[in-house]
Formats: sequence, structure tokens, C-alpha cells
Amino acid sequence: LFEVIKAFIEFAKDDKYALRCAIYELDYPEVPMMYMEAKNRGVDVKIVYEARKDKDKLGNIKDKNQTKQNKSALVNAGFAIEDRILTFKRENTDGISHNKFMVLLKKEGGQLKPIQVWTGSTNLSEGGIFGNSNVGHLIKDEDLASQYYEYWQMLVDDPDKVSLKNKITQKWPDVDSASLPKDKMTPIFSPRKGLQMLQYYADLFGSAKKTAAITLPFNLDEKFKKIIDAPSDATQYIILNSGRTNVEIAFELSKDQSAVVISGSKLENNFGQWLAEINLGLNGSNVQYIHSKYMIIDPLGDEPHVITSSANFSEPSTNKNDENMVIIPCSSKKGESRVQDIYLGEFFRIFDHLYSRYLASLDTSKE
Repeated sequence: LFEVIKAFIEFAKDDKYALRCAIYELDYPEVPMMYMEAKNRGVDVKIVYEARKDKDKLGNIKDKNQTKQNKSALVNAGFAIEDRILTFKRENTDGISHNKFMVLLKKEGGQLKPIQVWTGSTNLSEGGIFGNSNVGHLIKDEDLASQYYEYWQMLVDDPDKVSLKNKITQKWPDVDSASLPKDKMTPIFSPRKGLQMLQYYADLFGSAKKTAAITLPFNLDEKFKKIIDAPSDATQYIILNSGRTNVEIAFELSKDQSAVVISGSKLENNFGQWLAEINLGLNGSNVQYIHSKYMIIDPLGDEPHVITSSANFSEPSTNKNDENMVIIPCSSKKGESRVQDIYLGEFFRIFDHLYSRYLASLDTSKE
């Protein structure tokens, strides 16, 4: 991830290019420094960053911890924070400014033209890049990049919650199976009105004919639980993050033969009392293993779909947080299946790694 983040920023070679970024966690020091290096070679760099405040026990207004870390990393890289020239604070939100995307633009005829977008679940932090499971997706599509740029322009002035919801929902209406374009990628931005998109994701998961796979780092929404509880001809693979609650959820849901649900775990028992698995401490306390947010529908079938990016499949990610998601109708034709092949390979790389550890954790808990 680090190498490709670096490569994307370095696509902006000189003053013919611009970068427009919206970042939740920007505290891995080398990334802000790479932005400054880009600025120093003439690139037009602008960054929207998480900057919410909070009240302490005495009622004093102070920066939230992530805001402090973002500001510190920007200042250490040489940025003047809150100057509204290069850096733009995002604090007027109903949830969190949870985006992690960068738009690459190129000057053509004196105008900036969006040409590529980097998005996904990867926070630009030590844990995001090197710790928990994450996705970075570079999309070389001018139409999609233009829509991300338009969304970025909505965020840059730190709009109020109501007007932003109205603008986003009007510009990018909810979709369903009937209205979803089959020949292009569809971005879904948040916050938006209602929970229709969350219901659509759950319905799409339940519509799989043979295989559905999803990563859920934080919670299993009731809409998905109803789908998983219902009879299905497809096999549903679900990866949850670690924690006792997730272990219990995985154990209960896996009683249904159509669902294979696991939670992140490490081997607690030493191998012959001489080798123990450990966590390196990069991931913080909330997300030890799984931080990616993607869903794969019938990757080997006639109508494969991948849904991916920053938004968790949850209510706050739909109607509160600043988020982005991309719905990708993939091709099943020979030589055109690269996107779902990569996601499917990555999913089962992680799934197989954790499955035996999850089973071992069940055995340990019963002793």
C-alpha cells in the first residue's frame, strides 16, 4: 500500500498537475511530506482533513485526538494549517469525515481536468498502511474522477449537515437493481438522506446466486442479518473484526449452512510452548484485523459486482459520515475479470488466514 500511495502522488510530476485530497487520518508522517514535495515541484495540492472539535469535562472546546494528529503531521511537513489555500478543515459534520481519497487532475487548455482517483478503506496512518487489512483502489476513469472532484468541491467549504445531505442526494440519487447502470461505475457519496442505499447493499448481498462475500470491520447491520438469516442458495462468506461480540455473532450465524462467518483472531496457544503469535501494536485497539469495506457478488457468475471504498455497511456511513463508495458492475468475459479476480483472491487470502485461528479460538473458549 505504501508504495502505491507514493506512486499515485508522484503521478503529479509538475505544475501541469493537481491533487485534491479528502483524508480522515493523515498522521503517517511520510504522506504529508510527499504532499509537500509535490507542492514544491509545482503541483497544485489541496487537502480536506478531519478537524472536528469536542468539549472536555469542563466544557472547554478542544481538538479531538485525530484532529491533533492530523494538524501535527501537516505542520511538521511544512503546511500552514487552516490557511484555506492548501489545507481545509472539515469539522461541521454529523458523523466523521471518513473519506480517504485523492483525485489526480491535469491541466488541459488552461483548465484542470480530473483523470484518476485513488480511493478505498486505507487511512493514511501507520495502522492503515501497515497494520490492519485494507484496500487501495486506483481507478483510471475520467468520468468517475470528475464525480469525485465534484464531491470534493462540496466538502471544501465545510458545509452544514443539512445542505450537504440535500446536495449529495440530489446529485447522486439512490439506486436500485432496476436503475443501476450496467455499463459504468456508480459512485455513492455520503452523508445522504435515508437508508435506502444500505438496504440496497443488503438486498444485493442476498441476491447472489452462488457466492457472496463481505468484510464488516465494525458491526453487522440488522438489514444484513435478516438477509443472512433468510434461506439462500448462495454460499455467503463473511469476515468480521476481532472481539468477543464478533466471535459470538460468527458462531451463531455459522449455524446456517449457507453462511460461513468468521471473526479475526490470533492463535492464543503457543506452538509447543515456544512460538506465540503476537500483534505488533500498529492497529490501535478498535480494529485489530479487518478494516476493509467491500462486498463481492457472484464473482465467477454472469453478473459479478464489487462494491468498495471507505463506507462501512452501516447506518452512520450512509446518513451521517462523509463517505464514498463505488459500485462496479464487472465483466465475466474472458480477459475482463481482473477487478473481481483481485478482490476475490484478496478476500480468500484473508479468510483462509483467519479461519483456522477463529476455529482455534472457539476450541480455546470451550476449554
